Amino acid sequence: MNKGRIDKIRHLENESDILKIIEPSIVKLTDRFGLKINEVAIVVDPNKQKLHLVRGNQILKTFQISTASKGLGNIMDSEQTPWGTHRIGEKQGLQARVGENVVHNGQIKLGMTTRILTLLGQEASINQGGRVDSAARGIYIHGTPREDQIGRPASHGCIRMKNSEVIELCDLVPNGTLVEILELSNNKT
Repeated sequence: MNKGRIDKIRHLENESDILKIIEPSIVKLTDRFGLKINEVAIVVDPNKQKLHLVRGNQILKTFQISTASKGLGNIMDSEQTPWGTHRIGEKQGLQARVGENVVHNGQIKLGMTTRILTLLGQEASINQGGRVDSAARGIYIHGTPREDQIGRPASHGCIRMKNSEVIELCDLVPNGTLVEILELSNNKT
């Protein structure tokens, strides 16, 4: 068997393995949150430090990310990445160039974060309301000046991406896109 064919088979096996992991999330988003077959959604896998852009049962694109160095958790001031279902609230910094910082009020400064996608928790008492509210915690998907940390847990709760890749993701998803952050069974805070 030639190397190209082996690589293609490995890719298919990897995609099949990934689909097994994210399929329950797609079912949840469809059944509980109204995801339609033709709509894109995001599934974040903190175990693998990957963000998958999906439509139906198809993985459109996979990005390496960085979740919280303190693991998963939904409590205010925990500096952990919250699990569960979210929606993209708004996208900020749409005019910023790679390497420009987008601060929360929309001002642009050089050198930091390119694009911010705010996350709104959709599950009461898990990531919505009170001390677990993801929006009140300031949880985002955003670019980072520390691209060397992508691929391992290093954030303070947000989902970090390479700046050029968060620009790409921002262009691919509309406001309101569903985002499922997978829960680790040993991280219940």
